[in-house]
Amino acid sequence: MRSNLDLPSITSIKGAQASKNMPSWLIKNLAKFLLLFISVLMILFAIKLKTNEGQIELLISNSSEVASSRTLDPFQEFQLTKSYYHKYSLDVPNFYIGLRHPNVPDTLERITPFSHRTFQEALLWECHDWPKIQAYTKKILDLCREISILPNSTPYKKQILIAGLDMMSAPPNSAVGSIKMSSSLQSKFKNISVDYQELMTTKAPLGFFPHLQWNGKNCQFHNWIKQLFGGQGFISSVDGSAVWQKIWAAFKWTFILGTLSLLFSFIGAIVLGKKIAVKQYNAQSKFADIILLWMYVLPSFWVASMAIRFLADPSKTGGFTIFPPGGTGIENSNDNFLVIIFNTAWHLVLPVICLTYPLMAYLTAHFKKGVLQSMSTAYFTTAISKGLNLNKALNQHAIPINAYTLIQFFGGIMPALLSGALIIEVIFNIPGLGRLAYQSVLAKDWNCILGIVLVNCIVVLLSQLLADAISQKLDPRTTDQSQ
Repeated sequence: MRSNLDLPSITSIKGAQASKNMPSWLIKNLAKFLLLFISVLMILFAIKLKTNEGQIELLISNSSEVASSRTLDPFQEFQLTKSYYHKYSLDVPNFYIGLRHPNVPDTLERITPFSHRTFQEALLWECHDWPKIQAYTKKILDLCREISILPNSTPYKKQILIAGLDMMSAPPNSAVGSIKMSSSLQSKFKNISVDYQELMTTKAPLGFFPHLQWNGKNCQFHNWIKQLFGGQGFISSVDGSAVWQKIWAAFKWTFILGTLSLLFSFIGAIVLGKKIAVKQYNAQSKFADIILLWMYVLPSFWVASMAIRFLADPSKTGGFTIFPPGGTGIENSNDNFLVIIFNTAWHLVLPVICLTYPLMAYLTAHFKKGVLQSMSTAYFTTAISKGLNLNKALNQHAIPINAYTLIQFFGGIMPALLSGALIIEVIFNIPGLGRLAYQSVLAKDWNCILGIVLVNCIVVLLSQLLADAISQKLDPRTTDQSQ
């Protein structure tokens, strides 16, 4: 009887050819993974360059120097800023190699803060004479240093000092003359204004051919990579703690939420998709399609808010809570292990439901469509005509092949799962990556934000690689297509 139903089935095919080509496929996909990973690193580094100034300001505002002394004058703040730029290697070139104009010195990166560097670079393109610009800025610094050591009782000392430092990032302001100061300081301010006018009127020859400059390991990218993967120096701009420790503590909760959501989504999609496909012309099936559509379009943040209001609010549930409104249930670490497991599972019921239902609706629709297509194939109808009942025909010829196609969605739905986790974790107060990202954005903790983005990118790339590997191993058709 078995020989009469010896039909092509995806589960009966041993992927000999797929196994044979697995090494070459793996090498190609690992190379693709590394290329994408390097691209992600470069994009994150470009973002990091744009946020350097804000990060330094945040680090200084939370530093012990500022906390211990609230009487820093502007020149002391300026010196503290320069020391922090040097401490975090932000006064070196950006990359290992770069193009440099012949008029631009190789010490331009040492000028900090960035506003001072930008202004002096603008001066350089105006007069093309770097030695004169250095002499000009040195005269300003000497003047600011002289003002800073004046007695605090000196009238308008702070305003005079700010006016002097402003000349490091902007042309001399004529309003300085309205500030009361000694005649010697006034003459020095006037001399600096004269020097600036001279810079603008006399120009040195302009070079035309840029040249390559090798910066070596002493560059921001190399130092950032060492901090990123070495752990040392990659700290939070807000509290000074290690970023990777914060991310790892949060990642565990996001991993639990994501794993449960994926598991229930795939199981629900297979069970519901099969039942709806078998009874496609039934009124119940049509009603299920409508419900799935509503599940897919309803925003998870709204459903989560309604769930808390009507299932976790005592005023709406007769004085008791059906489900806890948020948290993880492990606030009391002295509880028994089984009690902690039960409390955590009970606290995660609503978050998992809110994270699962849109994914399950999406996967169910695709699985149902695939089962219907399989039911219309020649080998399926032949199996039915030879006496195999519908349920066995589905289990042997339709369910496996479409279950493998669901695996291909694994990498594609991962970004949606991570973005959904951000909203759900914030609403239900779960200390995962999503809530950490939200808090980091509000606090402008750029190191933590970049670390979270990098982890999310790695998870998405690895999930895509894993989904392709499983499909390559289980479904020989992918091998044929790749050839």
